[in-house]
Amino acid sequence: MNSFIRTHKKLAAVTVLAFLFAGFFGWDSTARTRGKIQAHLDVSRGHYAILIYGLSAESLPETARLMRQRYGIELRVVADCIVTKPLVAYVDGYNMVSMPAVRRKFGRDVFEQNMLDASKTWRTRTRQR
Repeated sequence: MNSFIRTHKKLAAVTVLAFLFAGFFGWDSTARTRGKIQAHLDVSRGHYAILIYGLSAESLPETARLMRQRYGIELRVVADCIVTKPLVAYVDGYNMVSMPAVRRKFGRDVFEQNMLDASKTWRTRTRQR
């Protein structure tokens, strides 16, 4: 093997670069699938999470607290405003699995109700200041 590499240095270098190139772009193109797989693993262990990105509402900390306290669901902020296409694909893939699993487990849309409750709580707290 070593003698082959020594005699075919250019071929070995091109092969290594091709594998690195394919791995780099292959990793990005599998983001949605990796998100789904991770969500299936999390749900199978009883860990429910929703991934979010972008500029969040001011009531997000309260929403996260209510989701964790009432249902044991983690709201995980994975990025702020600047996101990449692979990250968006990963988050979409993850949430494609986790959100229906949460709805199946709790039998209703807990997200919307918690967001409304958190907004009310946040508005009440800001008025009191």
